Order: sequence, then C-alpha cells, then structure tokens
Amino acid sequence: DPGPWMGRLMRAEFGLPAPEERIGRVAADFLLVAASAGDAVFSRAGRRGGAPTVPARWLTRLHTFLRGQSNAAFPDGLSLPATEAVGWAAALDQPEGALPVPERPRPAPPAHLRPRRISVTEVGTLLADPYAFYARRMLKLRALEPLEAEIGAREYGDVVHQAMHRFVRDGAVDWDAAARAALEEAALRPSLDAFWRPRLVRIGAWVMDAETEMRGAHPVRRSHTEAAGEAQFRGVLLHGRADRIDERRDGGLVVFDYKTGTMPTRAEVERGTAPQLPLEGLLLAQGGFPNIPGLAARLSYWRLSGGEPAGEPRDFDDAAELVTSAENGLDWLIQDFLLGDRAFTSRPDPGREHRGTDYDHLARRAEWEAEG
Repeated sequence: DPGPWMGRLMRAEFGLPAPEERIGRVAADFLLVAASAGDAVFSRAGRRGGAPTVPARWLTRLHTFLRGQSNAAFPDGLSLPATEAVGWAAALDQPEGALPVPERPRPAPPAHLRPRRISVTEVGTLLADPYAFYARRMLKLRALEPLEAEIGAREYGDVVHQAMHRFVRDGAVDWDAAARAALEEAALRPSLDAFWRPRLVRIGAWVMDAETEMRGAHPVRRSHTEAAGEAQFRGVLLHGRADRIDERRDGGLVVFDYKTGTMPTRAEVERGTAPQLPLEGLLLAQGGFPNIPGLAARLSYWRLSGGEPAGEPRDFDDAAELVTSAENGLDWLIQDFLLGDRAFTSRPDPGREHRGTDYDHLARRAEWEAEG
C-alpha cells in the first residue's frame, strides 16, 4: 500500500515504482490463479473489526465491466452468479439452538485433579479471575498469536529487561554496551530499532543516576539477575523468577521488578492484586533462591519506559509486612482453590481488575454480566 505519505513525484525521486506497476502484477497473478480453476469464488469481508469494508477497486471494476456487457439476451448486462459459499460462511457462526447462560460458570473439579504448582504471576490471576487460571492450567488452553502481529509493548519490555540484565550482570558500569547487545539480539527491523534506541539511551541516563544514588546510600556486595526460585507451601510448589536481587553490604536484600508499562500502586500491592514482588520476597524468606540467604529489606519497582520521565522508582520499605500479608493470602488461596473444592468462578470480585481477557468469551461473560 503506497499510503497517503508519498506523492508520485516523491516516489519517483526515491526510486520507487509507480503504484500502477504493483497493481498490474497483482492483477496478473490473480488472473492466472482464477483462470486455472474450474470454479473460482470471489469473496471479501463485509465487515472488519465491526466496521463496514469497501470492496477492492478491481472487484468494483469487474462488476462495472460485466454490467456493461448487455445484449438482447442480457439487456441488464452480466453479473457474477451467487454461490453456495455465502451460505456456508453464514452457517459457521449460527448454532443449532441458543443455550443462554444465566450465571457465570463455576467449574469445580475434584481436589486431586487440581494443580500442585503455581507461579508468582499466576497467583494474581487466580485471585482476580479464577476461571482464567482454570482454563489455562487445567484445560491447557492458550490464545493463538494474531497473524502477522506487529511488534509491540511485550517485545519492548523484553529488550529493556535484557539490557538491564546485561548491565547489572557486568557490574553496572556500561549501559551503552548492554543496550546495544540487547538490540542486536532482538534483531529488530531498522525503523523500530531507530525508534527504540533513543528510548534506551534515556533509560540508561536515568538508570546510571539511580544506581549511583542507590549504591552510594547502601553499597551493594553482589547483584543477582534473572534469579529463579521455588519453595513448597502445604504441598504446593510456588516458583518464580526475580528480575534482580541485590545483596547490600549491611546485610539487607532488595528485590527488584522492572516494568515498562503501568506500575502497580501501593493499594494494589497491599490488596494482593499485584502480588508478584511480595511473593518473591516470600520465596527469599523460605530459602527458595539458592545461594541468596536472608530476608527482603526492601521491595522496589522500577518503571523504565524511556518516555518522560524515562524512569521512576517505587520502593516499599515495609517489606516484612507485605511478605507476611502475601503469605497469608497465598495460604488461603492454596487451601481453597488448589487443595479444596472452591469453584473457579469467572471474575468473582468486580473490585479486582484483571487485565487479561483471553478467556472472557469462554466464560461467556457478556451474557451473565449483562444481568448486573
């Protein structure tokens, strides 16, 4: 698609072909395919994303051409004949009968079939939307990636995490080398690389200042990056991976979590809506991280967006209280959902926001939620 950004003269100056050349090639390819078939069905989407679509130009021209071929036998011209395929397409979305769901689903499998392993990120899902946890872990359902999906926020987060991992691992002295290596490993297309590289430069300036200030106040003896940990709780294995754990010279431990998007608020952490960081502190307290003894003195989020501001910290110095609260909440979840018979209800608490929507259609949320 040449788009609206370049006129004919500009395209010629850039050495690009005229739009008609590409249209001609596509038309020739289409004709060869259509003419080689005994029957060809021309189809197009009537709506896309809920909005009406416009027919392709060549299809409109074909209709116009056929209507102009009139004679005594066809005074109104010709037209493409209807096909049964239209009915087939409509039938795909029509059930044999309506089966309304008056209330949200409540699957309750026996306790011996329930998972005995849960990650620190899944705990938040289980609390906010038990049905999503059930569909993913017990039904083994995964959402398919969109076809030809554009690179976006998730990939950007991966690049930032990889840059921070390399930077801290190598002594927190050369951000440029760490960012350059992360971008090279991501193998981005040049336009995206040029867009993300300045953001990483801004993140690097902020990180260097933050590291200098933090290490000046509390010297760091050793930093662990991408640390994997696990521990048993009532026969259930809790596992997770911490972005970073610092061993300070004063004996305290700091657990970090990097965010490139929205950063959890204190209220969300205290309510358990964002339990990941306190649960990683709980793994520390249980000796779940090999070769990292001690208790968390601080839990720290770093928002690294590269925008304005490029970085932002959010520290929790009451780590012990948050870890204790997370342990109590985890104990309740394990007893009720993983060892008990509590139903995996879809979004039971409207006050807890769950950002994932992959399983809302399976829970038929639009039906029962309309009832209030």
